[in-house]
Amino acid sequence: MTDRADDDTLPVAELAAPRSLSLFWLIPLVAALIGAWLGWQAWSTRGTEVEIVFARGDGIEAGRTGVRYKAVQVGQVVDVRIAGDLQSIVVTARINRDFERHLTDGTRFWVVRPRIGASGVSGLNTLVSGAYLEVDPGPGEAARRFTGLDEPPLVTSDKPGREFVLHARELGTLQAGSPVSFKGIEVGETLGHELDADGERVLVHVFVREPYADLVRKNTRFWHASGIDVAVSADGLNVSTPSLQELVLGGIEFGAPRGRRAPPAAAGARFELFDSLAAVAEAGFTERVRYVLYFDESIRGLARGAAVEFRGIKLGEVTEIGLELETRGHEVYIPVEISLHPQRLGALAGTRDDDARVLLDTLIERGLRARLQTGNLITGALYVDLAIAPDTAATFVTGQRELPQIPTLPTEFGEFKGNVSALLDKLRRFPLDDLATRATRVLDELEAVLAQVRAAGVPAAASASLSAVEEAAGRVGAAVGPLRDQLGATLGTLEEGSGLQLRLHETLRQLDAMARSLRQLGDAIERQPESLIWGREADDE
Repeated sequence: MTDRADDDTLPVAELAAPRSLSLFWLIPLVAALIGAWLGWQAWSTRGTEVEIVFARGDGIEAGRTGVRYKAVQVGQVVDVRIAGDLQSIVVTARINRDFERHLTDGTRFWVVRPRIGASGVSGLNTLVSGAYLEVDPGPGEAARRFTGLDEPPLVTSDKPGREFVLHARELGTLQAGSPVSFKGIEVGETLGHELDADGERVLVHVFVREPYADLVRKNTRFWHASGIDVAVSADGLNVSTPSLQELVLGGIEFGAPRGRRAPPAAAGARFELFDSLAAVAEAGFTERVRYVLYFDESIRGLARGAAVEFRGIKLGEVTEIGLELETRGHEVYIPVEISLHPQRLGALAGTRDDDARVLLDTLIERGLRARLQTGNLITGALYVDLAIAPDTAATFVTGQRELPQIPTLPTEFGEFKGNVSALLDKLRRFPLDDLATRATRVLDELEAVLAQVRAAGVPAAASASLSAVEEAAGRVGAAVGPLRDQLGATLGTLEEGSGLQLRLHETLRQLDAMARSLRQLGDAIERQPESLIWGREADDE
């Protein structure tokens, strides 16, 4: 009983409810959450790092040089180092997250600094703010490494328009920034140039802005517009000069043929770049018919590209000049190849080469001939003149060229020289010595008769007539001998080709004057034979 009582007197344990979390632990928890949020915020806004390789690092500083797009900063340069090969500078820039989607392989970077170039002065604001990187987004796949541009691009992606490629024989004065014009209005510029794969042509990249890009059509022609065009016509001297900018920087103009409206050309279309507007006109004549001309005289002054004309209308041009020696006959010929444009003749427009050749062969049978003519008296330049000469025989040369021939005629000077040579042959066959002997004999007989008349005693009235006869006879006698000598000397001089017209004309004038005097004397004696006795007073009665 005692033990049980003792058990009842033991204390009874009471269980208390657990206490709530202390406020002390909330403070580090909230701090951790805030730190995590700030870390995430800093990470999310940290941006994307990209690497840009430049040839030089002028003006680029880590932590100070910004990256801008349209004057708004979209990134910051965080590191600048030299590449391992020591050939370039690697710039690490951190680009904002909101601009990350524009980092594609078509995006371009360049350094904006003060520049003076063909297109003008740029980057003057960096004199105060310092250099910065400019970014120009472009299409393509995502990229994180780029090659920076040495020069700012002439056209950025925010300018609408189209690029085209021109094939040129040579670059001339064109350079990046040269204007591209349509009817004198600047509508674009030249972006750059390069050689094609085989190095035969120059590829010129041009950009035409909107809304002018649709003016470039599939049949558009481009040509150099940087030269001074000088033309001499019946109205005088016409000089066309380009603008000062085109004269200094070069320029390109374009246009489409009239009456032939083609659809607009797509971006990247390729065109031929002609040397001039005149070359564009020549390119419209696509058909060619080739002939060869053989000349046996000097062609000094004739060059490749010289015109081939028919009655003042250009039908083609000279394409090649050569030299051929015929060994058996020891003949020297100069073959001149020409290219005729059948489209310049209305009757041949749109015909085939065979049809054009048949018509030209028919004209040759009817007397079509070629002759060299002087096109410029100052420079001595020659051109080929085609003319119809039905009275001339067609002379063909057995040459080495496999082209059909057009017979040739000598030049006007050569024809004159041939006529003179024929005249000389006739003069050589003329019996000058016999004529001089007979004339001398006649004069001797005349002098004997006059002496007999004077010895017989003539009235004083006849003395004047006798004196006139003696004077005429003396002139004839004095002229016959020198005339013979002069003709002989003149013949030798003519053969040498010096003073040939003047000497011949002077001799013929003296001969004509002498013949006229003898004719007048003979007519007077025949009409009034008594004048030998009474003199000329009988004419007054």
